[in-house]
Amino acid sequence: MPRSTIEEVAAVAGVSRSTVSRVVNGSTAVSAEALAAVQKAIAELHYAPNRAARSLASRQTHAIGLVVPEDTTRFFGDPFLAAVVNALVPMLLVELAAIEEAEVLALADRERFM
Repeated sequence: MPRSTIEEVAAVAGVSRSTVSRVVNGSTAVSAEALAAVQKAIAELHYAPNRAARSLASRQTHAIGLVVPEDTTRFFGDPFLAAVVNALVPMLLVELAAIEEAEVLALADRERFM
């Protein structure tokens, strides 16, 4: 199933792309009717914001880079270094889950007060 876009949500809700963006980002500058229409369209289309687009707009990628100053064959062939990288993965996944949970909770709080 292809990913739905903000334009598709706007078309289904009968509002502008900007209004959808305001709802997704938690702005209070949206009428109750528009808010309800956008939320209904988001649910129907299973819309989720595009992470790449958000990263470009916010200039925050939440990405971590690993600089390997050696030949990669040697680096990944070293059992100690491979163990270090493997140990980092679960910690990074926990951090990513915390970021996503915070975003969901913030959206739930916004909906509760609207």
